[in-house]
Amino acid sequence: MRALWNNRPLRRTLVIAVHITLWAAAFALAIQVRFGGTFRSARGAAEAAFVLLLLRVAMFLLAGLFDGIWRYAGFLDLEKLVLATTASSVIALLIDLTVLTGKCPSRCT
Repeated sequence: MRALWNNRPLRRTLVIAVHITLWAAAFALAIQVRFGGTFRSARGAAEAAFVLLLLRVAMFLLAGLFDGIWRYAGFLDLEKLVLATTASSVIALLIDLTVLTGKCPSRCT
């Protein structure tokens, strides 16, 4: 465990992998809750999940949220977290409205 703590690149990679896993699980659960397990376009959901996860990782990296130790997190880190999450969601929405228009199944409206 000490080797992981002292190896910063490995620790950061592991933290990013855990975040991606949690975000993907949350997205899958949201799809299940919203569509009741019968989502007509699995490919559309996979594309949306990929875009959203890519944007989340990019925004969190830009905000420096994978750099520190959360034990010492403060209000500034909370602001960064809210801004990075909001920015990635807004960008994903804009991509969906401009690029992926028309791929939404009839049940999502």
